[in-house]
Amino acid sequence: MGFATKADAGTVVLFHHDPYHSDEELEALLEQARALWPSEVERVCLAREGMTIDLVGGVVRCSA
Repeated sequence: MGFATKADAGTVVLFHHDPYHSDEELEALLEQARALWPSEVERVCLAREGMTIDLVGGVVRCSA
């Protein structure tokens, strides 16, 4: 998250995670990342299989 802050990233998508992690472990990682960027919780999301990332007007929207 330090790099995302320095880069002034609008949205952070956590991807390329360990395929052996359970859904619960991935959700815990997401919560840890959101805790590091508390004022922008909705701008941190977890990449999921089949996910689509839309870039509209400079805004990233993550949807399954």
